[in-house]
Amino acid sequence: MNKFSFFLILLLPAVFSCSHSMHGSMNHEMDHSAHKAMMEKKNSHSVSNASYQVPDVVLLNQEGNKINLKEFLENNEPYALNFIFTTCTTICPILTASFSHMQRELGEDANDLQLISVTIDPEYDTPAVLRNYSQKVRATRNWTFLTGDYETIVAVEKAFDAYTSNKMDHHPSYIFKTEADQDWVRVDGLASGSDLAEVFQLNSLF
Repeated sequence: MNKFSFFLILLLPAVFSCSHSMHGSMNHEMDHSAHKAMMEKKNSHSVSNASYQVPDVVLLNQEGNKINLKEFLENNEPYALNFIFTTCTTICPILTASFSHMQRELGEDANDLQLISVTIDPEYDTPAVLRNYSQKVRATRNWTFLTGDYETIVAVEKAFDAYTSNKMDHHPSYIFKTEADQDWVRVDGLASGSDLAEVFQLNSLF
């Protein structure tokens, strides 16, 4: 065996170890890169009109009560809806905080606005988990958290153009409905509570 071959044999374990470490690091970064990119664009958002067909499905709220989503939304206008999951540590806390801030900005008008947060991780976010989460964020009585079986949640996500096969690619959005005969108003991006309050007021009768 010449010196070069001997050197390669000694070097291979180190190269393999380095490659394995980089691969793990890249995977970890990839898991969160989409959310981190969105975080860098905080307060950057767009507003558009949209049209959706609310699916006639049954979900569970944070108290474990059955909620027919179509009936619930039709009977609780105006409302604002978003998609979250409780173990998210990047954009979801912002989505939740923006809802809370919007309520404060609206003052008494917030009493007539229903807030709805639908989990995109129903296998973990049971009604009990959502109840604890709602208490943690000090959700008001007119703020409903919804979960259900996986297939039903996917159907809801797709109905509101919010579906992603990987929850780490979850796109931040808020969807408003103020009148039965009006289109939805969709806010894409990490809008602040003040931004959301302004959008709501511009599209409501208040």
